[in-house]
Amino acid sequence: MIRQQKGGPRKPCLYDDSVIPSFKLVADAVHAWGAKISVQLQHAGPEGNAKLAGYPIKAPTSIASHTGKDVPKEITANELYALIEDYGDAALRAKKAGFDCVEVHMAHGYLVSSFISQRTNKRVDEFGGNFENRMRLSRLILENIRKKTGDSLGIICRINCSDDTLGGNITTGCGNSSRVFRKLRSRCNSCIQSSPYP
Repeated sequence: MIRQQKGGPRKPCLYDDSVIPSFKLVADAVHAWGAKISVQLQHAGPEGNAKLAGYPIKAPTSIASHTGKDVPKEITANELYALIEDYGDAALRAKKAGFDCVEVHMAHGYLVSSFISQRTNKRVDEFGGNFENRMRLSRLILENIRKKTGDSLGIICRINCSDDTLGGNITTGCGNSSRVFRKLRSRCNSCIQSSPYP
């Protein structure tokens, strides 16, 4: 979604308007067969690769997503507010390209997921601490997307069933994922996908 935090070298991104025509070719081809199409918006966060991206990876706090991964740099509040705008801008580009939905990736240890998780989010500002604060980034992203795209673009949220790691959000009768679901359901107008980790 933004050039500095791609999840891999071959992933197409919606980080500027120059990519809209190529995304439109894909959307038009899918619509020609009578199908609907969505695009996933994601920030790799602590699951990124600094060497591959050429930029430091960012996360809520300087905690590696798991053993053997790069230790990320803590993303600043100013960077987060800019990122919220980037999500909305990317969703608007998807809409202009003719996509029917966007899926906001909030799972698998990527940036938004790492904010929701109590293991990787040790912040003491408005984006950390209690559950409401840990959900703030996801809420503001969804609100920004809706503000910029209106009601005609579907929004899908992809969340974890469990962080599957000690100290993270662990599924006990799906308690944590259902709590996240309840927080997001009024803002995701299409669906919420609950995904196993990793």
